[in-house]
Order: sequence, then C-alpha cells, then structure tokens
Amino acid sequence: MKHFLLHVMCLFMLLSACSKSDDQQQALIPMPNQLVYNSGTFAFNDKTVLVLEDDQLKDGITVFNNKIERFSGKKLELKSKQGKGQSIIIRLNASLEDEAYELKIGTKNVVLEAATSAGVFYGLQTFLQMCPKDIHAVNQNKAFSFNINTAHVTDAPQFGWRGMMLDVSRHFFTKEEVKELIDYLAYHKLNVFHWHLVDDQGWRIEIKKYPKLTEVGAWRVDREHLPWDSRPAMKEGEKATYGGYYTQEDIKEVVAYAKERFITVVPEIEMPGHTTSSLAAYPEYSCTGGPFNVVPGGLWPITDIYCAGKDETFAFIEDVLSEVMELFPSRYIHIGGDEANKAEWEKCKRCQARIKSEGLKNEHELRGH
Repeated sequence: MKHFLLHVMCLFMLLSACSKSDDQQQALIPMPNQLVYNSGTFAFNDKTVLVLEDDQLKDGITVFNNKIERFSGKKLELKSKQGKGQSIIIRLNASLEDEAYELKIGTKNVVLEAATSAGVFYGLQTFLQMCPKDIHAVNQNKAFSFNINTAHVTDAPQFGWRGMMLDVSRHFFTKEEVKELIDYLAYHKLNVFHWHLVDDQGWRIEIKKYPKLTEVGAWRVDREHLPWDSRPAMKEGEKATYGGYYTQEDIKEVVAYAKERFITVVPEIEMPGHTTSSLAAYPEYSCTGGPFNVVPGGLWPITDIYCAGKDETFAFIEDVLSEVMELFPSRYIHIGGDEANKAEWEKCKRCQARIKSEGLKNEHELRGH
C-alpha cells in the first residue's frame, strides 16, 4: 500500500508540473516542425486589426474572423495596410509550400506568412491554440483581451492526406453534429473527412432517382439499448424508428462548410456487400429477391449482396454514383468492396453465367469485375 501511495503522489506531482508548464507554454496539436517561445506577450483583444496584404489569401481568414465574431459579437477590423495599433498581418510568401506557414508572434504585432489560403488558415489555427481556452466560448458579446506568448513557429504538413472517418450508417449523427466534428478536424489541421454514408445498418444519403433508399433504407428497428453484437433481427410487425438521412441540400451544405475549412469530403458508398439497407428498399437488385430488413446491429455473417449477374444492378449502381459525384467534388469515392460474402453468387445462375461470359475464374474475380 505504501508503494502504491508513493506512486500516486509521484504521478500527482508530475501532472501538477505538467499543468504549470502548459499554462505557460501551450501544447500544440499537431506539434509544429519548429516552435520557439520568446520572452514577452502579445495583447490580443477586440481592438486588434487584421491586415491582409494580399487579397489572394482572403479565404484563409474567413473562418478565423467568424469565430472571433461568435465569441465577442463582432469581427476584427480588416485593413489592407498596417496602422499604428496592434495587428495580425497576413503576408504572401510564395517560397513556402502550399499548406506551410511561418508565424511570428511579437509584442507589438503578429506576422503570418504563407503561399496559399490553406497555409494562412492553418497558421491561424495555431494562433487560436495558443489563446486561452476561453476563446472557444460563444455569444460572450463583450470586449476581450488575451496575453499570447511571443513565439516563432514554422510548420508544414508531413502527410498530404490527413483524414478521419465518421460512420453515420451504424450510428446516425445530425448535420449540425457533423459540422461540429469538421470544426474539430480543421482545428487540428486535418484535411480529409471520410463520410461513411452507406452500410447494412442504414442508408444515409438522398438519391433522387431511388427515393426508397431513404424512405426504407434509412430506418431500422430500435435496439439502441442493447449491445451492438447482441441485437436480434427485426421481427414481423415491428416498426423501424431509428435512423435518419441527409438530403442533397444537407450534403451540399456540409461539403461547402468543409471546403471553407480546407477539408475534402470523401463519401463511402459500400458495394457489393454491406448493402442490406439498399436491398431492403430495392430487393430486385439482389440474387434472391428478398425480402430484406435493415440490420439493427452487428449481426454476422450477412450474405446479402448485389446480384452481379443482372445488368439492372450495374445500371442502379451507376445511377447512384452519378448523383453522388454531382454532390462531392472529391477525386475519390470509397466503395469498400470488403467482406462481400459470395454464398449467394455461388448459388445464383445469373452470377454463374456472368462468370462464364466474362471469362472469369471464380466468384472472387466476379467481385473484382
């Protein structure tokens, strides 16, 4: 017991020391390539002026100034030239990489240099991380003043693709919750939002040519009180009440919101397996014709799969992806392809005919086809 108490006391002392250190010099996430703190502070307040020396960098300051407005009730004044008061100066430096920035926080002014608006955006996120946590409050509607440690920061991303995935098929999140997550991604300089919109447990994106995908496929029987892997399948007569979906207008709004924060949204539209939610709506694109119900939890194995022997299946998929491509400017659409149980293909005469007509060796090659 004495040894245990000694360990607890040492841990407490260590945490206390870390806490004091963090009060003086904030831990930045991700840690910049170079960070040097200097003596003195910069007084950041509602009188600070934003000086945008080059208009081509203007997109990088929008989210920052909107955040200041949500906090204090008004945006920082925007000028094109430096005046006498304290300023945050945004300056073009074409020699830097696309997402790189250099941030110099002095006692009188802050100078942020970047080659692109993305670099400006990330530099301002670093500046926000160096502010007291109070800056994240909203609707304060009052003057503010924060002392920011003077520092010199140079930074550039190690990875071009910095992403996070949110699975809204298994657990639905509202549009506003998705946007809140995007704010967190942007704050930590992630630039890809992988939006897992489709799986056995729910279809979450409106496809205008196939309205039943959301009328039927977006809803499952409510088993949220049970562990994920212990949820029995839907029974006859039960009503599907858990779920939701995003209209195409919702999708456009989220994509635009992410773009403003220099985040690309990559949609995930699963196929040929993990498709029970779509087959519940359109069983004719399966091998058996159904019927199917949207899966309420982690039931496994799931043999439901698109019929690869029907030309109509390919037309359906093409129609769906055509609407998806209109909504997402991403170069990529994630289609999964994983855990495609081929038991139904082995029994399906159409699928076997497709294997023969295409000169394929087996069901594995059919999936690739």
